[in-house]
Formats: sequence, C-alpha cells, structure tokens
Amino acid sequence: MAAAAAEQAEATAAAAGDRAALDALVDASQTLQDQGYSVVLATRWPGTRNTLVEMLLAGPGGVFLVSSVPWTPIKIRDGQVEGPPDLLTRAVRTTANTMGRLEDVLGGIGLAPGEIHAIGALAPHRDADPLELRVRHEQVTVMPANAIVAHVEQLGSRLSPQLVVDVVNALAELFPDQLDQIGLDPEQHDSTPTDLLPWMTRLTPEQSLLVRRDWSGPARLRGAAGTGKTVVGLHRAAYVARHNPGRVLVVSLVRTLPKVLERRFRTLSPDTADKVDFTSVHRLALDVLNRRRVRSSVDLGAAALAFRRAWDNVGSRSPLAQVPVPATYWQEEIDHVIKGRGISSLEEYLALERVGRVYPLQAQMRRQMWTLLNAYQAELSTRGVHDLADILSSADAELAREPWDVDYSAVIVDEAQDLSPVALRLLHRLVGDKPNGLLLIADGQQGVTPGGFHVGEAGVSVTGRDAVLRTNMRSERLIGARAHEVIAGDVFDDLDGFAWHPDRELAWALEGGQEPVRVLAKTQEEHDDALLRWLQLVAGGNNNGSCDVAVLAARHGMISHYRQLLVGRGFEVVDLDGYDGSPTDAVKIGTMRRAKGLQFSHVAIPQLRLGPSGTCLTVDDTGQEDANIGYERSTRERREIFSAMSRAITSLWVGYLN
Repeated sequence: MAAAAAEQAEATAAAAGDRAALDALVDASQTLQDQGYSVVLATRWPGTRNTLVEMLLAGPGGVFLVSSVPWTPIKIRDGQVEGPPDLLTRAVRTTANTMGRLEDVLGGIGLAPGEIHAIGALAPHRDADPLELRVRHEQVTVMPANAIVAHVEQLGSRLSPQLVVDVVNALAELFPDQLDQIGLDPEQHDSTPTDLLPWMTRLTPEQSLLVRRDWSGPARLRGAAGTGKTVVGLHRAAYVARHNPGRVLVVSLVRTLPKVLERRFRTLSPDTADKVDFTSVHRLALDVLNRRRVRSSVDLGAAALAFRRAWDNVGSRSPLAQVPVPATYWQEEIDHVIKGRGISSLEEYLALERVGRVYPLQAQMRRQMWTLLNAYQAELSTRGVHDLADILSSADAELAREPWDVDYSAVIVDEAQDLSPVALRLLHRLVGDKPNGLLLIADGQQGVTPGGFHVGEAGVSVTGRDAVLRTNMRSERLIGARAHEVIAGDVFDDLDGFAWHPDRELAWALEGGQEPVRVLAKTQEEHDDALLRWLQLVAGGNNNGSCDVAVLAARHGMISHYRQLLVGRGFEVVDLDGYDGSPTDAVKIGTMRRAKGLQFSHVAIPQLRLGPSGTCLTVDDTGQEDANIGYERSTRERREIFSAMSRAITSLWVGYLN
C-alpha cells in the first residue's frame, strides 16, 4: 500500500510539474512574441501525429526547440542532470532528432546549425534564480521553464532582420497551420553586434552541408581563396564540440592566426568556446615537449648563425656552391625537404622524390647535402639550440612513444598546404583515423613554403573523403579576377598528387566592384605618396566611421618603413603580429604571410616588382640564378602575392617600384 501510494504521489507531482511547465511555456511564448519571436506551440512534424517539442521559437536570437514533457521528471542537483538513464536517453534522443531535422531544413536557406538551440524545460523553480540552475546535458540545455525568457534574452540579437524573415518563412512552409507568425520587416534596423559578422550566422547551403557532413575518417576540404573554407572549419569545430564529449583543436602554421580565429569563434559559438582550443602547430609541439619534460630551446637567430657557419665550413667548399643560387636554397632543402619529411638516413634521401622542388639533385649532390646537414646539426648542438623542424620531429616522436593525454574529438587544420609531413603526422596522432577526426583545409594556390608533399607521406589517407568549395564569397569579382591573373595558367597539386585547375571551377557571389588601383612608380617617394593618397581616400571616405584596411609587405624589412611613414602622417597603426581580430580603425601592417587566413575591406600591397614578362614578383629578377630554381622561387612568390591580394573585400591597391 505504501509503495502504491508513493507511486501515485510521484505521478501526481509529475503531472503537476507538467502542467506548471506548460503554463510557463505559454507565458514565455507571449513575452517573446513581444520581442520579435514567432512561435509554434505543440510542434508536430509534417505527416505525423506526435508532438515532438512543446514550443518552437524563431527570432533575433536564433531558433529554439523547447521540449517539456520528456524532461519534467528530470532533476538538477549540484550542477548535474539527474534522472533514470533510459528516460534521459529518450529525452535527449527525441530533442536531438528534431534538431537534426530542423538543421536539414534551415540549412537549406543558410542558417548556421549553431543558431538552433535545444532546451529541456523542467517545472518552474521559484526559490532561486532559475538561470543559475541551467545545465548543459549533451546537446540540450536543461533549465526551469521560468528561465527560458531570460536565457533567450541573454543571447541578444544574432540574426539579421532578413535572416529572421527567411527562417520564419521556411518554418511557415514546414508548419503551415501551427506557426503563430508575427509581422516582420527585413528593412528594420539591424541590432546585431558589430563583431558578429554575417558569416557567423548565415552560410551557403553547400557550406551548411559540409559543416554537418559525416566523414568516415580523415577528410580534406579544398577551394580557392575566399570560398569560405575557414568559415566551414570554424562552424564545424562548434558543431563537433556540441555533439561530442571530447575537445576540438583548431590549428594552423601561422602563429598569429589562432588568436584571431579564437576571438571570432567566441562570438560565433559562445556555448562551445570552452571546448575548442586554438594554437599553432609549433606551439602545440612545444607544449608536448614541455609537458613531457623534454628539453627544447628554440632560437631562430642562433639557428641561422649555425647554418651560416656550416655553409662557410662545408657547403661553400662543395659542388653545392657552384649552383647559381643563394645559400638559403640549401637551408630550405634541409628545413623542408629533409627534416620536414623526417628523413633520417642518406639512403632515404637518395631515394626521395622531392615533390615541389624543380632543380634536380643527383646522387653526388645529395651526398653533399647530407654532409652539410650533419655539419649544421653539429653547429646546433654546439650552441645548445633547436630549429623549428627539430621541435616538430621531437614532439612527433613523443606522441609516437606515448599518446597525448588530451581527448580530442576532432583536429581541424587550417592552411594545411603549408605544413610539413612531420607536422601533419604529429596532428594525425592526436585523433588517428577515427570518424570526423581529422579535417585538412587546404588550397594549393596559396602554398608558400618551399617544396611540397602528399598526405600519404604522413600516413594519412583522404581517399573518398574530399570536398570542394567553388564560389568566392569574399572578394568582389574585379578584385578576385585581378588576383587570379597573377597565377593564371598555373596547375596546383593539392596534397594528393593530382593536378587541379581551380580557376576553371570558380564562381563569384559578388559581381562587379571597384577596379584595383595599380601604380607604377619610378621612385620610392612617388610610390609612397600614391599609397598615402589612397589610404586617405579609403579612410576618409568611409561612411560608417570605421575603416578596415591593411598594408601587406613582401618582406619584414618594409614594415618599419611603412609604420613610420603612416604614423608620421597621422594614421594609427597596429602590427599584425599583435592583432587579435578586434574591430579597429587602425591600419594593420604586416607581411603577406602574416595575413594568411585573414580578410580586410581594403588592402594595399606596396613595392612589388614587374618581371621581364610582366609577371608580379616580390624582388627583382636578376637573371643570375639557375632557371629551374628561378621558376620555383617566382612561382612561390606569385602564390604569396595572389594570397595577399585575395585578402581584399572591397578595394585593392598594388604598388610597383622598378
């Protein structure tokens, strides 16, 4: 009798909780309608009779699925969700299935999946601030029903007025007899924060599919500059973090890019920001060595001195010195071809296909290179320092010896074309071949490191797991067209040994635009005066009071010159080395390589050179170097110039000083 009475009391309490929660949902829907939200109550999926969620909201803060009935028996205690395991599983599955269906439908109009939120509504809580009782359980945020309004309000306005209209119209088609649709005006004032960029909430349907795509192993995403590869990578990081228990790592070669991506990610997906790490591959390697207590001492200046000493003592007296190239060519051979591949013996080097290197090295020359390598390593050892390639190799060896202790659900690699095989192997060790684990984002057109490689050299296969983005979403067409002229006719190898002609596949989302400004100057003064006039024009003629402009130099030595020039003319400047992506009117100044992965409304590229055939170069073509090596160098330079020009959205200035 006592047990039956207890069960009856529990059922009565649950029913009362259900009623209280549903009453609170009705109150919430009325309040949020006054704030611009359209509402579906007792949502039934078309063609079904069952209620999937009790309330569906769509408005400035996003789309919210509110499920109550499966959740009212659940309790929140000490920051944890408690309840019968089978009941919890069923509640999550019911809500998650509805989320997945909505992601499919709303992804078709470009809504980012992270703007769809699931709420598990419990009975109202009156004894404390209900917001303090919110708990994240898998994909669902569980809270008392009387916390929903405040929870939605905290997100603020994230969707543009036009996107809200498009979302509500899509839901009206999906639920024609259920949507309580309020009047919406796409021309109303957009109150979204200035740091919430359009791509953070709205994708193309193609991008949306790739964000949610299920890969059976390591995968690759490629596409020309401006097609939204990094955008997809960031949204995918949020999606994986939201749907998996482990952490997500976003990594790049350029050390300044992670700071910018991390700041923007916190705006894009604040609810998953604490589960996603951003770093450079060398920072990761140093972290591995430090935590494993392996000595490492990176000193690039000392390493450069060590190579010069090795060259003077060994290289300059060998047949290598007879090749008409600067000694740095042979340092590149060591850093990127030998060490970058983890070559550990002369026999391996003799048998190596030097992908990306045009100048042929016969066996005798390779033996001389190996002697130079040994002399260089001895000089490094004498100084007690390491170069960057050594750091990557040591970290890779550590993870081969013992797996990393951070549980990563996914590793997303931006600018993967600039990595070495050793760096890629290091990253692959973090997740292996598990589904949705490793994603390589690459564009061979923008590869600027000497040499090249195929992913198979790192033990990675992306066969059957490859996607291509073909629409430039960033630059206006005239800018993009001029940028592509720099590399016209080039064929690119995108990490798998197959030739790719991206220009043949490219479309443009932004037609027209301004013709880029091209200045040919005979003197430095003439060149810089033209640059200052253009900067004053784009800064002074900006209607909204802000100016997003960057000056991208080919070499570090130019940066101090242009910093001094601009400051002297009253411009505020910020170095790209310290730039974190925060909105600023200051002119960003840095090298073309430091700008990789970034975008700016206005871009200036000073002091380029014109080659004999009208090609763009970063230095004068003296005609003194070997033809094969000259071709290799100029190809790399043109890719770097193309990448820099492709950073521009609205206007581009290119200065030539011959």
